[in-house]
Amino acid sequence: MANAVPEIIETVRPFRRQGEASLPLNDAFSLLSSTAAHFRPLYLVVDALNETPDQEDIVSMLLGLCRSCRNLRVLVTCTLDPKQDDHLIQRTKMNLDAVDRDIELYVGHRLVTERRFHVLSSELQDRIFSLVAHDADGT
Repeated sequence: MANAVPEIIETVRPFRRQGEASLPLNDAFSLLSSTAAHFRPLYLVVDALNETPDQEDIVSMLLGLCRSCRNLRVLVTCTLDPKQDDHLIQRTKMNLDAVDRDIELYVGHRLVTERRFHVLSSELQDRIFSLVAHDADGT
């Protein structure tokens, strides 16, 4: 991104704080608002929104961004529908069987390919697979 639009570095610099892993929502809103104008379109992906206690605030912020930045396209994944009802929100339900199969493939692959799991008995590996993959319930 910095190579495509070098002035973004100066836009981002004030938001960078030593040792902090995330931005407060108002700073994230300001940063996205100021950088969105440099891209046609700008795609923003937010994964697992349900895993934050700030879900409603983030949805409100994203709706505000979509209203002010007409070139912004947002994809949000979440196991719950947002509480907000807005014409900008288009809901699509995923097939949980497909998600469960993806989780099974991922867990099975990790158990086979990572050395740290090779020392475990096959019974324990089967138990891990069962607990993680089968009890994931799409999450």
